[in-house]
Amino acid sequence: MILIYTEYNHPRIHYVFQHICNRIWSIPFEITTDKELFSAHSTAKISYSETQISNEVSILKKGNISDLNDSDKWNLHDDMIQCFLLLSRYEEYMSFTADVHQRFPYSESTQFRYLDVEKPFVDVVAYELQQKIKAQFPDFEFPKLDYSTQLTVDIDRVYHHLGLKTMNSLEFLAKKIAKRKLRDFFNYFQVKFHYGVDDLQPTIRDDYDTYHLIESKSENVLFFVQVGNNSMYDHNYDYRNESFRRRIEHLSWKHKIGLHPSYFSNDSLEKLAEEKLRLENITGKPITLSRQHYIRLQFPQTYRNLIEIGIQEDYSLGFPDRIGYRAGTAFPLNWYDLEHEKCTELKLFPFQLMDVTLKNYMNFSPEKSIEKIEEFWEQTKQTGGTLSIILHNQNLSNRKDWKGWRVLLDAFTRLT
Repeated sequence: MILIYTEYNHPRIHYVFQHICNRIWSIPFEITTDKELFSAHSTAKISYSETQISNEVSILKKGNISDLNDSDKWNLHDDMIQCFLLLSRYEEYMSFTADVHQRFPYSESTQFRYLDVEKPFVDVVAYELQQKIKAQFPDFEFPKLDYSTQLTVDIDRVYHHLGLKTMNSLEFLAKKIAKRKLRDFFNYFQVKFHYGVDDLQPTIRDDYDTYHLIESKSENVLFFVQVGNNSMYDHNYDYRNESFRRRIEHLSWKHKIGLHPSYFSNDSLEKLAEEKLRLENITGKPITLSRQHYIRLQFPQTYRNLIEIGIQEDYSLGFPDRIGYRAGTAFPLNWYDLEHEKCTELKLFPFQLMDVTLKNYMNFSPEKSIEKIEEFWEQTKQTGGTLSIILHNQNLSNRKDWKGWRVLLDAFTRLT
């Protein structure tokens, strides 16, 4: 157990140390405001104060963590304040210019003007603090630091051809003829012929049927499935389609399935609850995981809605337009409801990399993307946590704009 001293035990201070001690180090801690009790403590201890008290590891306090509205002072070197700003995503509660999808873009970040988004600031602080404790209290033992990878796949569209309704099929075929895309035209009929009701291993596959490749590379995959109604941003099949349901049910036998809420469900609690129920009916299991479509994460409403419908874990915490550590950590964290000043039970699992970000936003080549994956992995091995990537089944088709990008799957699953 580590004893921590601070003059005022604000919930924000407790939240930061809870993440560092419990989540990163896997050790218990206590916070005290009793200076005499703290001074008498003979084993590992930390003070968060304006001055050092005795022989503890000292974190100098240079600001007021309960009053952070003046962003001009955020660059003061107070590690606890910086950690809280990142973990709580404080700046996303403030006014900012949203992008076309009403998201908080990386370019709007005040903190990442002076912090490197590709470095997990919170985890680095924890690592450096741990080294100081080991030097000051050599008899105190820390558990071994854990690090791992997590492959996640968003299913925005379960198949390309299979499952299209008759009218949609005719429209699809007419467009292919008009554009002289004969390969797509004939592939439609090949796919239709080779997929039977019980056939999940056809000899000729639908372009977006890359699930066998994904499963052959990793047994630990999280799939996030969209079951919302069609819109200009939602293009999956009707959730009642037999091919759709069969594929998702089959995936749920071996893997965890999460909800990928439709684009406009972020504005409708009723729609969100309905989609969760649809997915539960398909899998026959409770759905407790989610990730926002288009990473449409809006504080605090998105998380409050998820809690309301019974979601326990969300995997949306990353920038859609930039790789890196949106919350400064590679470890799961509990969402801190800033407006209510409390730590909630909703667990957030950050991701650092996404295929769409690498290709469409950062204009990286597959080779450059692999270099970045490896750089992030080296960082993860040093400071711990989970390196998480988002891939899309349709982007692994190795066709058209995504030709050559299947190597990301191979590169990521080789890490462990």
